[in-house]
Amino acid sequence: AAWVLQPLARQAGDLGLVLGLENHFGLTSRAEDLLQILDLTGGEPKNLGACLDTGNFVRGQSPAEAVGRLAARAVHVHFKTYRPDPGSDSTRLNYPAQIAALQKAGYEGLFSIEYQGPGDGLAGARAGAELLRKLWGRAVQ
Repeated sequence: AAWVLQPLARQAGDLGLVLGLENHFGLTSRAEDLLQILDLTGGEPKNLGACLDTGNFVRGQSPAEAVGRLAARAVHVHFKTYRPDPGSDSTRLNYPAQIAALQKAGYEGLFSIEYQGPGDGLAGARAGAELLRKLWGRAVQ
């Protein structure tokens, strides 16, 4: 996988682009495996980083710990929410600890909301965004 990504990372750098490799099961399902692939590409970390999906960690892996490991290499973050009222997702997935890890690593990039729950998807994503804006602001203070 790293061998295939090497020329892409170089070309991205030449074009001024940044690529994000998502932790999305398979080869990138564990934080340590994703980091190893990124390291083996040999490219500049700013050309190829992690597209960090907070809901794609395998069972038994702490989302907060995994985000802490990947935060320094994150080029984009999408928070996963599963319920119209995302407060229980925040507790279960420990959003405050994930946000603290991102801020500690100096992450200043964008984040998006990926809603995968029942009902209106846009309403679920908006509720998640509102909650995460509040949590991000609290963590900064």
